[in-house]
Amino acid sequence: MMNLTTTEEYCQLCGGHLTSIHSLDELRYTIVYNVYTNGPLNAYTNTQSANYWTGLYSTNDGRTWKWNDGSPYNYSYWMSGYPYKGGPSCANLVINWGDYNNPSSYGMANNMNCSTSLYGICKYYS
Repeated sequence: MMNLTTTEEYCQLCGGHLTSIHSLDELRYTIVYNVYTNGPLNAYTNTQSANYWTGLYSTNDGRTWKWNDGSPYNYSYWMSGYPYKGGPSCANLVINWGDYNNPSSYGMANNMNCSTSLYGICKYYS
């Protein structure tokens, strides 16, 4: 578990970036499914929910958002009430353990300070 900056540096050392998300299918079947079944805080660890760093950030108090890998911000799946304008400038993925096919069980939030230690989700490019 690391803060946002250190997690991004780790992803880069491994040949990627913190994940960007561009569709519900990518979120559900690539990211949430893999975290749900293989992640360090998964459905089998008896936690109610977990937060993971993603590569989404804002430089203007949450008015606009960007992916740190430079890909277009063309999709968002925020939890109800988010993004919180004036909240932290980094976004985390919240997964409430249940059925990964139920999109109301997960979504983006900006409720964690960027210096908070969380696991991150790296995306690698070939």
